[in-house]
Amino acid sequence: RACGAPSTPAAPARKSSTSSTITVQWAAPADNGCPMTGYRVFMDTNQDGVSDQEIYPGAGDITDPLDSSLVANVLEFQRTGLTPGTTYGFLLRAYNGRGYTESTWSYIKAAGEPAQMTPPTQNAASGSSTTIVLAWTVPDMQGGTAVGFKAFRNSGDGTSMSTTADATCGMETKPAPQTCTLTGLVSGETYTVQMLAINDVGEGTLSTAATLYAAATPAQITDLVNTASATTPSLTFSWTAPSSNGAFIYNYEGEMYRVSDTTTQSWDAGGSQATPYTTTTSVLLTGLGLVAAEQYKFRVRAVNKMGSGTWSEWSSLVDPPRGFTLDTPTTPTNFGRHSDPAVSGTIKVGWDAIATVADAGGDAVASVTYEVYAGPTTGTMTAQTLGSPTDTFFSKAVTTGTTYYFQMRAVNSAGLGSTWAGPIDLVSAEVPGVPTLDSVTSTTAQQVVMSWTPNANDGNSVILHFLVSNDNFVANSVTVANTLTTYTYTLQNSGATVTYYIKAVNSVGESTAASASVLVA
Repeated sequence: RACGAPSTPAAPARKSSTSSTITVQWAAPADNGCPMTGYRVFMDTNQDGVSDQEIYPGAGDITDPLDSSLVANVLEFQRTGLTPGTTYGFLLRAYNGRGYTESTWSYIKAAGEPAQMTPPTQNAASGSSTTIVLAWTVPDMQGGTAVGFKAFRNSGDGTSMSTTADATCGMETKPAPQTCTLTGLVSGETYTVQMLAINDVGEGTLSTAATLYAAATPAQITDLVNTASATTPSLTFSWTAPSSNGAFIYNYEGEMYRVSDTTTQSWDAGGSQATPYTTTTSVLLTGLGLVAAEQYKFRVRAVNKMGSGTWSEWSSLVDPPRGFTLDTPTTPTNFGRHSDPAVSGTIKVGWDAIATVADAGGDAVASVTYEVYAGPTTGTMTAQTLGSPTDTFFSKAVTTGTTYYFQMRAVNSAGLGSTWAGPIDLVSAEVPGVPTLDSVTSTTAQQVVMSWTPNANDGNSVILHFLVSNDNFVANSVTVANTLTTYTYTLQNSGATVTYYIKAVNSVGESTAASASVLVA
């Protein structure tokens, strides 16, 4: 019957391994009509992509698809006697009666999961009544590369061991040092702790349990930040949960202080020991007497079963959004070269002022200021000093012919900046001189030939092109390449006297027009 060689098999995969053995497994490929007769596995010992030996079955004629040493129903093979930590390549050759096909190489390290760790010990000298400092010995990594460690604990005497690693240890991707601190513990409580090691093969077996001993109000919060604001009105704050000092934190309390009238409103997160409040990032606060476009400061403290901790410092009135219930302003429009005549040696930029409270992010328009950054490249732009922070223009002395980059944004009372306008690149130059219109002639019916000489004054910026027109650029304008000095109009009105115009254009703008009239033939 008609049949073909097997389909290309997938590369052998790791089934299991130790520091000196690798068991590979494979799947039978499609036999394409001819039953499989067996498999051979080849090994690359030096990772050069070339077989160094056939390791399975290791007998018979490797070119004969019907060799008696082939076995069709065995789909795995264990290689022993390997060097720990060494990576080996494996290639599968699949046979049927028609022939054979080969997989690509797969490379597998001779390594196993780490050995079981010995129980961790407690470094009492470095700990306290609110923490457990763990120390441990690195187990045999079974030829693998150490990745880190996990610590598991229960929730106190008489409770079950957690199946989730203790996040406060934080050593899951850190092989050194062999120590970490378990925090958030209950003062005076007894804990059981187990650990496992992780290498690049996987996770080892949990150690046997160690019985370790671990109260006060929570520590002061030291990193309270006002992260966002809105005219809704709302203010958003974030902080890091402080040390619980021996009893878990289940709630937070706060005070909101209005700067304008010194009034204070209390805030309670509503947590309880049964249903703790644990959110400390992007805590959105509304109500509390908040009014749009006012300024506030906030402080917070943690609560555990021992009581309320020390108040944090008040949130900053300097760092954006400075406690203002404002939105981000919109980006100013029409940012570009100022409409004043350009002068070589200076670049002047301008933009439209923020005109409405809404565009100011809810702020008073008069409170909006502007920031300008400039530099010879976009990567070297630095803040510039405006004559007044409310100016809608800025001039920069720049060497004639040099290109400079500019960007700007609006900033309101909250210190919130709009999206940047720009960057734009402008050259320190001026508009070019007027071309000399040498002649405008018409000797062929309905044709007019313009001829000109470029002005020697290119405005310190290369002429980009010329513009010609037969109606003073009202409705008709033709762009002429900067390499040409003539242009021929066709289909003009015979017998009419028409005036023709020309301008030069550089990166700054257009020159004044030169013109001449002619009777069209």
